[in-house]
Amino acid sequence: WTITGGGEAGGIVVRTGQSIRSPQAKERLATGAKVEEVELAGDRLHYRLVRGAGPDEGWVSIRVQTHNLAEKAAEEAAPQPSAGVASQPVAPAPSVEPPQLVRFVAVLTAEVRGRRGL
Repeated sequence: WTITGGGEAGGIVVRTGQSIRSPQAKERLATGAKVEEVELAGDRLHYRLVRGAGPDEGWVSIRVQTHNLAEKAAEEAAPQPSAGVASQPVAPAPSVEPPQLVRFVAVLTAEVRGRRGL
């Protein structure tokens, strides 16, 4: 996430808890700061500071009325691989000319029929 609001106030308000009534942090999260999403609950973002000035961790509002205070970074919007699933490069399909493909399918079909006794 990128903090886009709070330019005139020196950043956006950070709170120690999810509630907007929780205690306010001593400093604000600076406009332009990059943060990592820990949890998103409605318009409240629990973050960890990646780059920029402000508390290392806290809760901020990503939107107030019609004003966005934070925007999801483009690289974060891309789907991530599932946990525990290794990303494997996919080899390109071999180039096969149509006559070769027809022969291959015929041989494969004959082999399958032979195994089934057809």
